[in-house]
Amino acid sequence: MLLKLVNINGLQHLFACTEGQDDETLTILFLHPREKLSYSETLMKHDYQQRLKTLNARVKFPEELVRLVLVNEDPLHVEQHFQHPLNILKLKYAMANTEVSLKWEWHLRPMDAAQFYSQMFLNTMSTASGLRDQIPLLLDIIQAKDKELNQYRTEGCQLRRG
Repeated sequence: MLLKLVNINGLQHLFACTEGQDDETLTILFLHPREKLSYSETLMKHDYQQRLKTLNARVKFPEELVRLVLVNEDPLHVEQHFQHPLNILKLKYAMANTEVSLKWEWHLRPMDAAQFYSQMFLNTMSTASGLRDQIPLLLDIIQAKDKELNQYRTEGCQLRRG
């Protein structure tokens, strides 16, 4: 989960977009820290596909690329509109290899702050646990490369960077 800060009307907001298992869902968690209000929306794959087609009717963006952009990239432009009970968040993202911006909307519903922080915390702990598991694997790879380089040098070969 990548946390992002956006400035809306001079106020900082925090949000994160995550993918569910097997790309079946797409979820946003949105926090207005000054007012201590939190919002969320979860889209099923079909709803996500429909929203993508509706908002970008003239351009066909690849779904997988759009998901990656929504999860990992910072938006170019953000607008917020309140339509009780929804909080509409309108975003524009830069897309690779095209001059056309991706348009996206989140239809946010109020969320309990405790649930918001719980989801953020659980995701952060899951990431930390995964990183802890990756460190020994990466160390083994580096040590194997060090041995390979030492053997290469003992054979009298020279190393050059290209």
